[in-house]
Amino acid sequence: MRKVKESTREKLIDVSKELFLKNSIASVTIQNIAVKANIGEATVYRYFKKKINLVVACATSMSEEVTKDYFILNENDTGFEAIKRFYEIYLYVYDKDINYFKFLNDFDSYIEQESKSPDDEYEDSINTYKELFLKSYNKGLNDKTIIKIDDIDTFYYSTTLALLNLCKKVAKEKSILKSDNLYDGKKVIKNLVDIILKSLKA
Repeated sequence: MRKVKESTREKLIDVSKELFLKNSIASVTIQNIAVKANIGEATVYRYFKKKINLVVACATSMSEEVTKDYFILNENDTGFEAIKRFYEIYLYVYDKDINYFKFLNDFDSYIEQESKSPDDEYEDSINTYKELFLKSYNKGLNDKTIIKIDDIDTFYYSTTLALLNLCKKVAKEKSILKSDNLYDGKKVIKNLVDIILKSLKA
């Protein structure tokens, strides 16, 4: 019975992700999701009390998929090589799975509109990135391939937020400013990654 429940929940999340990526989160209704999943609306609400719960579940699922598929650190890397791999993942995801950043743009707008905060499960999935970063950073301090940063928490958040927001910005399909058409998304992301790595290398 538990496997059936889990299977139904995963099916609803998969169908919702497909619809959210194809349309906007705000425009997709629970009825749309139920029809696509061939499941009654009442059943959807049994698994997710409100639409926002389903939206956050999709965001958590996508974050976990990105971690599993891309944030893989090689134990044989030096600390600098590991942290280089960590930051370059933003570029890899942009290149291979740009829809993730498009979804995050839409997700942020939807959450702000709903005036809600994502639950702890989503927060935990995001915090996994920091754990991977700190593991690489500490390895680099030990093997002396990375310089010591006085306030590593501030460094982490300033660099990852800058990269994340840049990826979300260049992933947008519609240009806002004329200058948005003057640069190559991959090149500007790589440039920021190179700047960050240069500030860390011993």
